[in-house]
Amino acid sequence: MSIATVYVAGAIHPYPSENPVLGFLSNIRRGQRMAKDLLLQGYSPFCPFLDFMYFLHLRDGENITVKQIKDLSMVWLEKCDAVLVLPRYRKSEGTKAEIARAKELSIPVFYSVEDLEDYDEDLNGAKKNAKGFLRKVEELEKSFTPLRCRYCGYQVQPGEIIFGGTKDLSGTQVWECPKCKKENICG
Repeated sequence: MSIATVYVAGAIHPYPSENPVLGFLSNIRRGQRMAKDLLLQGYSPFCPFLDFMYFLHLRDGENITVKQIKDLSMVWLEKCDAVLVLPRYRKSEGTKAEIARAKELSIPVFYSVEDLEDYDEDLNGAKKNAKGFLRKVEELEKSFTPLRCRYCGYQVQPGEIIFGGTKDLSGTQVWECPKCKKENICG
């Protein structure tokens, strides 16, 4: 899995046409269930739908502002590998701000679990292909026959950049020694 941490974004406040309490609880449940599902799939979700718990534990005289909660959420969003946006977010200014911040930071934003999983699989495939390519490069380096300068005796190391690789007038491959800068014939 290439994407490890996922920020779960979505509206917490209900639409004006909904019952304020039931809509709020429904949105909280939706966000928490998504975080639970992501956890069961092997991701490490950050769930701002649990932020209300801070308010339940306040003592007399203690206060947490909405700004503090939003700032806390942004700190975690900035540390995540991806953002998953739940349906019904369009009227949520907070969710829109989270999407905008993720895009500023080039954090991929997904609107479905399927898109998140597809992207993750594509990343894994690309990494697997890159590892295969690097393995081939290592094999070639092991089978490398070192070039030795006929003038100064310098031996070119695997992976070292040499100038040349051009052909002289007769069509013979030539290279320039990195140490003495003299032209050598390949072979």
